[in-house]
Amino acid sequence: MKIIHISDTHGYHRELERQKKIPLADVIIHSGDVCDRGNDEQVKDFLNWFSELPHKHKILVPGNHDFYFEEKNFYAPDNLHVLIGQGVELDDVKFYGSPFTVQEFSWAFQFFQHNQEVHWKEVPDDTNVLITHGGAYRGLDLDSMNLRTGDKYLKDRLAELASLKLHLHGHIHAAHGMQNVNGLTTINSAIADEKYKPTQNPHFVILEENTVMVKEVIGY
Repeated sequence: MKIIHISDTHGYHRELERQKKIPLADVIIHSGDVCDRGNDEQVKDFLNWFSELPHKHKILVPGNHDFYFEEKNFYAPDNLHVLIGQGVELDDVKFYGSPFTVQEFSWAFQFFQHNQEVHWKEVPDDTNVLITHGGAYRGLDLDSMNLRTGDKYLKDRLAELASLKLHLHGHIHAAHGMQNVNGLTTINSAIADEKYKPTQNPHFVILEENTVMVKEVIGY
């Protein structure tokens, strides 16, 4: 399976197309912060753009800027999967997505400390690809102040998921990149940099039964 991963576009989604950074793949995944400050019109423009991409499957997990998706009856096109504590199986690969991050001010999809452990226990044991907005502790979570921002309960749950091959997220712009620890590939594909400019690249992933190959999309 070929996957394109993007995150934290913050209203600059069409800039990716202009820079030719979205090659064709089986699945395109966005792991949150499609808009700047929760502007509904910006979200709707993103949804129109995302739904029109030629990729066979499209997955969106909202982020802490995406208040639009906290509405109970939000609109989304039928040809994309919006995962908010939900899973979907595509071409025999099991995906699960959650937008929730550690409580910080009054952003969208926040939970208090005592809810975190229970929330991550709901991730199914047979998940192959986990998509979250924020990272796990020590999983590409180092911010521009050199502070760890990741979720320790999420880190513990990742260690329990024997079928997990890939963890995709964004949130911390300064931690853009990929790492492999104990066989788990983690990717942070935040497009916006620390100044909220779209200078960083998507990642292209080839997911096979026993291997995961990753490279940045520079343009073509």
